[in-house]
Amino acid sequence: MKVSIPSMGEKVVDEIVCEHFGMAPSYTIIDTKTGDVKTLPVTSGCSRMALSPPDMLFNEGVDVVLCGGLSFGGVGLQALERFEELGMEVYVGAIGTVRDALRSYQSNTLERANNVNTCCECKEKTEM
Repeated sequence: MKVSIPSMGEKVVDEIVCEHFGMAPSYTIIDTKTGDVKTLPVTSGCSRMALSPPDMLFNEGVDVVLCGGLSFGGVGLQALERFEELGMEVYVGAIGTVRDALRSYQSNTLERANNVNTCCECKEKTEM
């Protein structure tokens, strides 16, 4: 299984989790079967990317995405809906390092993302 975590840079498992999926400068991908880890840097704004971040992660074979804080929602509703269309699971509440986020997921302490715990700001933009 491949797990992706929005991250603040390229320090792989020691990198800090980005609090909001859509603002991440990179995405760290961990293959839990092989232990392989790689970082995909975001080189331009989402609107200029050839693929949306959910589609990019899907093409990398990602099964699960772990997003940041519950206090304001670590992923927007539009991204969550696209992940769901692609059959990918999304969890929120990841904090600390990428390693910490993976441990939280493995201990079942993260919350499954839904339309209630997504980013309020992102919901407002899609409702306009």
